Formats: sequence, structure tokens, C-alpha cells
Amino acid sequence: MSLLLVVAVCVGAFFYIRMTRNARTAWLNKLGLVGRWHWDQGDCELILSGAPGGGTYVRTEKEQKTQGAWKLQGHMMKLHTPDGLESYDLQYFQAGNIGLENAKGERRIYLKESSNVVKMQRNTH
Repeated sequence: MSLLLVVAVCVGAFFYIRMTRNARTAWLNKLGLVGRWHWDQGDCELILSGAPGGGTYVRTEKEQKTQGAWKLQGHMMKLHTPDGLESYDLQYFQAGNIGLENAKGERRIYLKESSNVVKMQRNTH
């Protein structure tokens, strides 16, 4: 009887972990963070590359360029800069529209640059 209970708990834990992992992957795909973002109020561009949950970034603001690594942890975006770590609360508004709020409560809205390039797949048949 106790072996059956242990197996049931393990199966339940497996499906719970799988379900939460799939939900996170779907959320990351919905965010679509990889790409070129522009601050809606000024001269700042943020280019995120890599995987949906992290990679490298280049931020250009008023002719000053900063680059490093970025990672999404929960709803926090962490930017590893040459001077240290910057943390931002990520707020998703709609596709191509996010907000990043720092610890001081300063928020910037970023709009994703859309591309008119359509990826073509080669027919292998």
C-alpha cells in the first residue's frame, strides 16, 4: 500500500513539474523578448539575443553602448553589466509592448521593432 502511495506521489509530481514547465515555455514564447526594443519616450534601444529566457544584450542610450548578459528569473529581468547587476520588474502589456521597472520605481515602456521579413522554409520533399 505504501509503495502505491509513493508511486502516486511521484507521478503527480512529474505531471505537475511538466505542466508548469510547459506553461513557462508558452509564456516565454508569448513575451517574445528576443529582438530589438525601443524606449517609447526617448533615445534608447535594447537588443536582446539568445534563448527566450536569457542570452546577451546590447543597450544603446544617447550614444552610450552597454552590453552583457540578460536572464529572466520569474518576472524579473536581470541585466549583468560591466558595473554590476541591474534588476527590472518585467510587465507584459501586449505583444510587442513591455514595461521594465527598476528598484527605484522608474518604469520604461519598450516597443518591439517589427520586421517585414518572412522566414521561408525549404521544401525537402
